[in-house]
Amino acid sequence: MNGPQRLALGTAQFGLDYGVTNRAGPVSEAAASEVLARARALGIEWLDTAAAYGTAETVLGRLAGPASGFRICTKVVSAADGAGPVQAAQRQFEASLARLGRNGVDVLMIHDAQQLLGTQGAALYRWLAAQSEAGRAQAIGASVYDGAQALALTERFRLDWIQLPLNVLDQRALADGTLAELKSRGVSVQARSALLQGLLLADLHHLPAALAAARAPLARVRTAAAAAGVSPLVLALAFVAGVAEIDLIVLGVESASQLDECARALGTPADTRWRELACDDLTVIDPRRWPAGVRIAA
Repeated sequence: MNGPQRLALGTAQFGLDYGVTNRAGPVSEAAASEVLARARALGIEWLDTAAAYGTAETVLGRLAGPASGFRICTKVVSAADGAGPVQAAQRQFEASLARLGRNGVDVLMIHDAQQLLGTQGAALYRWLAAQSEAGRAQAIGASVYDGAQALALTERFRLDWIQLPLNVLDQRALADGTLAELKSRGVSVQARSALLQGLLLADLHHLPAALAAARAPLARVRTAAAAAGVSPLVLALAFVAGVAEIDLIVLGVESASQLDECARALGTPADTRWRELACDDLTVIDPRRWPAGVRIAA
């Protein structure tokens, strides 16, 4: 299934100035309402959010309550205010539910997987599992940055979902066998960063010096897209959609028209020698290594 039903609408843009190509800041609530209405019309069921996404959960609480039919995945950070990880996670989850206007969520994740791998990880996992047992989370999981984290977590704990980065430049989870191993362990997988915060669609002539290392990999993507007779957007989404181990593709947009464009692109086939487009330079494929506040001008 490569249609919009495989998408999970990312909502970081609903509450944050998010994305390397974002020049307008968080989307307005009116625009968010239009995006959600279009998502419903397209058959998208999942919304991905987090306590750390600014006002996103509050916006969803007003616009996408339980009656909307959307399924919610949210994430909590367990270290906050100097409290212990369990107490912090509990407090944050209660606040998330209040903002969302729900008694529970479909998936509850720990946003920083390293906290589950730390000294308090076992206690934090017991808390996470307890939310599932109490019916306040239908499934539990964690957001990770790489395959090593994903495999270490699923060796130690029983998780239903893992969210990880995957795109035509960042193919690590596919190439190193992480995705195949996760599926063998019965773990469902969400792929985020399909467009690498918009970098994959950026104008190469306007790349800032801080992202100069991305120029050559992006040029290869442009060349491959042209050879396949498709746009870079189609090529980027075709790669992720072609990975059978991916259950949901998390994709954020700034407008209903962008969502329509992505939905059309997702249904358009494209083919190339995917492995030749992979980039192993972490300064390019890991946004944590980009300079703070870097933006690509129009």
